[in-house]
Amino acid sequence: MKVREGNDETVHYFHDEKAVRKFHESNLDLNLFDTQMEQELLPLGDAQAPAAKTNGVRRRAKLVELHESAAIQKIIAELARKGLKVDHYAASDRPIFELIEGEGEKANTHPLFSIPEILEKILEIGRRGVQIKRFKGLGEMPDVYRYDELPNPLRVQIVHLWREGFGSATQEGYGVTCPVLDAFREIHQLLCKEIGVFSLNDRIHDDPFTRVANYFLGCGDVERALDVVELTFTYLSVMTHGDRFGYTAKTTPIDAINELNQRFKQHGIGYSFESEIHKVVRIDSQFAHSDVVKPALSILGEKRFRGANEEFAKAHQHYRERRYQECIADCLKAFESTIKVICATQKWTFDINDTSKALIKLCFERGLIPGYFESQFSSVRTLLESGVPTVRNKTSGHGQGTDIRTVPPHLAAYALHLTATNIVFLAECEKALTA
Repeated sequence: MKVREGNDETVHYFHDEKAVRKFHESNLDLNLFDTQMEQELLPLGDAQAPAAKTNGVRRRAKLVELHESAAIQKIIAELARKGLKVDHYAASDRPIFELIEGEGEKANTHPLFSIPEILEKILEIGRRGVQIKRFKGLGEMPDVYRYDELPNPLRVQIVHLWREGFGSATQEGYGVTCPVLDAFREIHQLLCKEIGVFSLNDRIHDDPFTRVANYFLGCGDVERALDVVELTFTYLSVMTHGDRFGYTAKTTPIDAINELNQRFKQHGIGYSFESEIHKVVRIDSQFAHSDVVKPALSILGEKRFRGANEEFAKAHQHYRERRYQECIADCLKAFESTIKVICATQKWTFDINDTSKALIKLCFERGLIPGYFESQFSSVRTLLESGVPTVRNKTSGHGQGTDIRTVPPHLAAYALHLTATNIVFLAECEKALTA
């Protein structure tokens, strides 16, 4: 109940009508009920009870019913069944939970006095640089990745992520369409065009979301299933900004993508969706991916590196689809494009057809890589000149003649990681030069 007295407003909360009537008896001037009801509510012998006075200032009241209370009570009851009490959201005088950091003798126990403190403490530990290796509910993270299967539980979890990221589909009517179903109509059409069919299944009465989900759940071709993941999460990250899905989505695109990658790790599947290039990329080493590839993708996300970004994305696509010669060729393109962009940014003269060796020589001459660095680490120039270019020239840069040349996957992986390392190195050198 909102009570206004002059320019001041107070709010009173009541659990039931009995409490409201009790408040009414003490504040008759507010006229909460009609006149007849007022007379009935007056205590016996007090028929002429005066209305409350407030220094001549008239008071007004507005009674607002909170219809959500019943739903809230159901949620509270459900939380109680799971062992969570509403009282635990407020700070307690004694610890309610314990968060254990580390293992064995180095374990450190943190007392927590409320549920919100759980997240705060985890974020605090994260800021100190401690990496949480296991999260209850997601299971242990395997060290060895698989690439030739997508387990059914993972596929079901991905469909759940679609529901959370896009939101639940609503019923459509004449002139009224559902934004979630509109999105999956486009996704369905793109998949059909790519696969070369008119429909993903024969169930003509299924809505677009159901068609895409059922196709994904039953698809025996892992590469085709990964294409569905790539397309849906690209659509999610690019097309859901703004308020189009604001009323239906239960999570943000970033959170949905992060959980997708976490689920990949949980099931030991060596893939990751990288929003910078909108591709599902293969991961051979989590360390190399986190410390080398992702920083390179972040750098190539700059608008000026758009061409190099496309070439590096193609290299990852080729690698995932086991086209290793093409992968190495695009690695060199991305490497050379990165150097050319840096040279153009610094307004250094070069020929657009210069090879990597000529470009690297220009970088040393212009001081992109300092002279003292060149003398102390003479192997750096050799590495840059003979790394990615040599791998490409020896494998995919020239005709293979009468022999069928087979590029092993570990060589393509080396080229990918070496390219990423060189891109990060050159970007850091440019940053130091500009500073």
